[in-house]
Amino acid sequence: MGTDLIALPDGGKVELPVPQHEGAAMLWKRASRLPAWLPSGINPQQFMMAVTAEANKKALAGCTPGSIVAAAFNCAVLGLIPGAALGHAHFVPLKDSRAHNVQCQLWVGYKGFLDLAYGCDFLRDVHCDVVLEGERFRQWNDASGAQLEHELPLDRDLSWGNVRGAYCIWHSRGGGHGIETVGLKELRKFKARGNVWDSDPVAMSKKTPLRRSANTGSSHNAWG
Repeated sequence: MGTDLIALPDGGKVELPVPQHEGAAMLWKRASRLPAWLPSGINPQQFMMAVTAEANKKALAGCTPGSIVAAAFNCAVLGLIPGAALGHAHFVPLKDSRAHNVQCQLWVGYKGFLDLAYGCDFLRDVHCDVVLEGERFRQWNDASGAQLEHELPLDRDLSWGNVRGAYCIWHSRGGGHGIETVGLKELRKFKARGNVWDSDPVAMSKKTPLRRSANTGSSHNAWG
């Protein structure tokens, strides 16, 4: 059985689950404010059910309560549905060596980054993929800028053991484009951190150059 019922702007209600730790209990006290932060078009009931389930994970029990509340509200502002079902975002416990505690961090997943990217008027399209063992891949620069060629076979074994790199290609509505590539050595460093990488390393491999593209583009007022 749950605890309190939260009234939603559309007239619906969401029953909060029994909090598993102090951070969840603190968020429950503020949960009624979350729907007000959601962008238009986001289903408040779906979001509330997902964010309370994600924030209530036992893995977050050691996190500072305030960081769990902050992650939930940041997720609402971005309009992302957290949890493994959609892969938009995840709440991840990370040690803060400076504060000597564990913070709950909002990690935007591959699909979440794509949703945010397509929500920008700057972009025309974004394409991300991994390069697998045996696939022909070539990257070069010419007078038009960075170029890339990747031949994909019909049958691909999309498993982490076959990944050799990842890339992201984006085009702007104004005719510009950019390419970001990440090699296996760097992907392995990210995977060694565990957490979300352990659940879907292929998707997280795609996200790595996508996030780098966002960071590079933001310096040019592109789509960060």
